[in-house]
Amino acid sequence: MPHHDRGAHHGAAESGQAAGPHSHSHAERPAGAVDAVPQATIHVRALDPFRFEPTNLTIEAGIPTRIELGNAGAAEHSLVVKTPDGTQDWVHLHAAGGATASDTFRLDQPGTYSVLCTIPGHMEGGMVGQLVVAARRRAENQPQH
Repeated sequence: MPHHDRGAHHGAAESGQAAGPHSHSHAERPAGAVDAVPQATIHVRALDPFRFEPTNLTIEAGIPTRIELGNAGAAEHSLVVKTPDGTQDWVHLHAAGGATASDTFRLDQPGTYSVLCTIPGHMEGGMVGQLVVAARRRAENQPQH
């Protein structure tokens, strides 16, 4: 069974579960969350004052990807990936100062997705980035049509 480390995940407090660096919550999972073994991992650091490192991320469409938010700052931070039209959270992580939060997700539609911190004032302070989902590359051993 896949394991999800949801340290201080958005649903943790609402479900009554502890929101520590390795707590678990399956309440109100974001639309992009999947129960699959990740084929790629991306690491993002949340830094004070109000920035992600790196700010620009790239993944392949259709690949289960683990995203890890390591909060190197003292303040709480979140990492939210919004659909290109901005109407839905595809990934939503929260991490207290010094904590790490992670989840596995999959985006099937190539495009540019917004990445932001939803803690009041953080996005306005510059805590934004982008996630480019590239079309899946053809495997070298697949026949071309």
